[in-house]
Amino acid sequence: MTALLLAAILARPVALVDTVYWAARRAGIDPVLAVAVVEYESWFDPSKDVACGDTTDWGLFQLNSRYHVQHRESIDKHIAYGVAYLAECLAREKGSRTAGLSRYNAGAAASVAGRLYAARVLAIWRRLMIAAGKGKA
Repeated sequence: MTALLLAAILARPVALVDTVYWAARRAGIDPVLAVAVVEYESWFDPSKDVACGDTTDWGLFQLNSRYHVQHRESIDKHIAYGVAYLAECLAREKGSRTAGLSRYNAGAAASVAGRLYAARVLAIWRRLMIAAGKGKA
């Protein structure tokens, strides 16, 4: 599957999808999963800014200002950091997509809110895999 195909399926900017896709490949994680995270988090809007009390979730990966460097000055750094954090969460959960995505969202693999988040991201991932002709994911 290519970044160009994913961008077409999602109707999102090719350059942003391509950057996320290749950052994930370099990090050794499923690039379609990384694209699905960004689709769910921000719809590939690099300026998405959500106030969360005294913190802010910002950018493609909706990184929270209390726990993460948001890299507002550089979209490339933001993507690299977001992918690295996703890779770390997946690695801590030994590659389990559900547990890793839960940790990415809620900081814990067994969080109810995190597991709901994981189900939503994985629904996007499955839709992308099926639309790309990868069969039943």
